[in-house]
Amino acid sequence: MEWEQISFLVGVIAAWSLLIIGTVKFVIGRSLAHYDEKFRQLDADHAVLREIKADLPLNYMRREDYLRLEAQISTKFERLYDQLDRAGSKSKEEIIRQEAAITARFDGVSRQIDLIREKLT
Repeated sequence: MEWEQISFLVGVIAAWSLLIIGTVKFVIGRSLAHYDEKFRQLDADHAVLREIKADLPLNYMRREDYLRLEAQISTKFERLYDQLDRAGSKSKEEIIRQEAAITARFDGVSRQIDLIREKLT
């Protein structure tokens, strides 16, 4: 082979190598751009998750906390009901006693009025 053929062959191999290297570089560049976009989206998603995580204690009640709070409220309502029940039963008895006392006073005043009328007539 002559120098011309060898240099032509080296030129073709170099051109072919450059074409393959360019193609590989293009494909890798596209893949990296695609992955870069995915990572940016992932960072945006992480920011949203961090915001949700920061707001979570303010906007969320755990099941155990809810059950404890419900038990406390139920206990308070039961105590209030018991107090009202005791107060209701006492007030009925007190009302009866007060009625009896008022009736006795009224009867006493009525007798006095009757005595005064008898004296006047």
